[in-house]
Amino acid sequence: MQVVIRHQTRFRLRLEILHPLDHRASEPVAATILQFRGIRKVIVRPRIQGLTIEFDPNVITSSDLLRDIEYFDPNTVTLAFAERPDQVLASKKSELIQSACLSILGRSLTGFPKTALSLYGAFPFLKRGTYSLIKRKLNAEVLDAIAIGTSIKTHDYGSSSTIGLLLRLGEYLKLKTEHRAKSELIGVLSREHQGAWLMQGGREIWIRAQDLQIGDQVVVRHGGMIPVDGVIVTGQAMLDQSSLTGEGMPVLRRKGARVYGGTLVTEGKIEVMAEKVGDQMRASQILRVVQAAEEKKTTAELKSDRLADRLVPYILSSAGLAYLTTGDSRRASSILLVDYSCALKVSIPIAIQSCLVEALREGILIRGGKYIENLARVNTIVFDKTGTLTEARPKVADIWAASGQDLDGLIRDTACVEEHFPHPVAQAILDEASRRNLIHTDENHGEVKYLVSKGIITELRGRRFIVGNRFFLIKHGIDPAPFTMQVAHAGSSLVYVGIDNVLAGVFIVHDPIRPDSKAALAQLKALGIQRIILLTGDHKDNAKAVATELGFDEFHAEIGPEEKLEIVQKLRAAGKKVAVIGDGMNDAPALSAADVGISFQHGSELAKGAADIILLGMSLHLIPRAITLCRQAQDRVQSNFNWTVGINSVLIGAAFLGVSSPTASAFLHNITTVIMAGRSVRSYSSNHQQS
Repeated sequence: MQVVIRHQTRFRLRLEILHPLDHRASEPVAATILQFRGIRKVIVRPRIQGLTIEFDPNVITSSDLLRDIEYFDPNTVTLAFAERPDQVLASKKSELIQSACLSILGRSLTGFPKTALSLYGAFPFLKRGTYSLIKRKLNAEVLDAIAIGTSIKTHDYGSSSTIGLLLRLGEYLKLKTEHRAKSELIGVLSREHQGAWLMQGGREIWIRAQDLQIGDQVVVRHGGMIPVDGVIVTGQAMLDQSSLTGEGMPVLRRKGARVYGGTLVTEGKIEVMAEKVGDQMRASQILRVVQAAEEKKTTAELKSDRLADRLVPYILSSAGLAYLTTGDSRRASSILLVDYSCALKVSIPIAIQSCLVEALREGILIRGGKYIENLARVNTIVFDKTGTLTEARPKVADIWAASGQDLDGLIRDTACVEEHFPHPVAQAILDEASRRNLIHTDENHGEVKYLVSKGIITELRGRRFIVGNRFFLIKHGIDPAPFTMQVAHAGSSLVYVGIDNVLAGVFIVHDPIRPDSKAALAQLKALGIQRIILLTGDHKDNAKAVATELGFDEFHAEIGPEEKLEIVQKLRAAGKKVAVIGDGMNDAPALSAADVGISFQHGSELAKGAADIILLGMSLHLIPRAITLCRQAQDRVQSNFNWTVGINSVLIGAAFLGVSSPTASAFLHNITTVIMAGRSVRSYSSNHQQS
């Protein structure tokens, strides 16, 4: 929230908020800021965009408070305090039933009672239209108000009631579908759990995030997601706060800064004292995700919104022209009772929401309608290998230890370092240590530095300890030749371990190809995907074997995140619509650069944070299924758009020629909206072809 200081004392700040603040936000904003440490009193004055805060300077400084305010999102908080969606839906249902009853009752009345009843039912629409005009907006609400007002003025109370009833029915159908989408999305997000490194007695202990308590200190390193809301007590880090603020660039946070759960550490290490844990912060995380998904509209939605609003003046002009040329107010009323907005603004969002719901039911979490459109147009797909095409349950098949190197000590020390950066290959080493009953909880190493897709560097008992791929060790002056003379291990990942300047050992990790990989790639080609590419940091012989077995069009091996990013950027520059599928921290740059990034629920937090779509199941068949769903949604959106514009244009023409009465126009226009909405709700699994 952007603010400027208007007056300041040692214990009081008077601020001006630099962006519009709705009056409904006053209570939630004040209540949330009061929860900040050291706050005594908060006064919000939305009329003058004012914010006054009294605080304890011994607990929090004005500069720290201003920093917290800067990264405070009033929209998210307002959403959290808003009326529950099920309550809104129940209210709309009640309005719909009441409108239907009034419509039936009105037909049996005459005279003043009938007029009064019609005015009562029309009042909400007249109020909205008037408010829009006051704000100098010509939109569908103005047309609705004029149409209903014209019907009442000409004593056509039947049309007035019909319009109100059908408009309410359209609103109810849209809200019901949105509510269903939100409920299912929230249900999935609520079930997500993660772990955390708890600092206890000078040691780090891995525990479940749901077991954290207020006051606990958690350690978060490169690639980790912050599991609590709290304050940094040690260290500094670059944070990706896009899930909180929408800002794509990482920001630096130091000791004393407030941080929030769900944000990612992209560089550095911090210790955070928990102020909110579990459900106290989970609700706000979920609301942010849901809100972000709603804000990511498709081009079709934006196009329909703009077209519907742009056509309003033309409809008004057509009605005026009809009246001026014919003197027939009924013709003008008939035109006013038809607009493109209702069907377009109801049916297209419902089609998108229905796709989001159906995808979620099938284990595909799409973060917004925008990505439905992007995935439907994808013609090039880039795959990572480890954890994506493989089973993500690798095992250590063999271990080579240098002469004189203690094998158990090598395994124990490597596991001690690798456990801080969970990855399928690292997990295999941890499992091997566990299988051999080797305890590796003695945190006697120095700061662990992770270089994405390359390796790890630290100090262990005063000696330099390096874990990574072959090229990483060469870069740091260690000759891997003693192992390269050994028999090749085709199809396996090799993890090299160096101590000081000498190769100490190599872990040969075998991660079998998923049984469904070949069939899934064949499905993608059947869907018309032009190029399927494999990008991996593995040895080129291993990559070639996998690419040949699965039928990739091309592959690139022994590359890091920078090279992956460069390849994706070149593909997009060449006009390709690119989807990237990966689950590791090293995949995050490419995932972010793609038209659509796809990751897995078991993937790293950095990969999931960068992804636009998350696969909640393990099957690769979810990828072609996601593409099919998105294409069906786009076909339905385009079909709805064409039908809506076509039908309403015919109705306006008929009204202009005097063929259609106001009652008929109202009925046909509104019934078109209901039909389009109902058409949009239909399951995408249906075998029925869309028009």
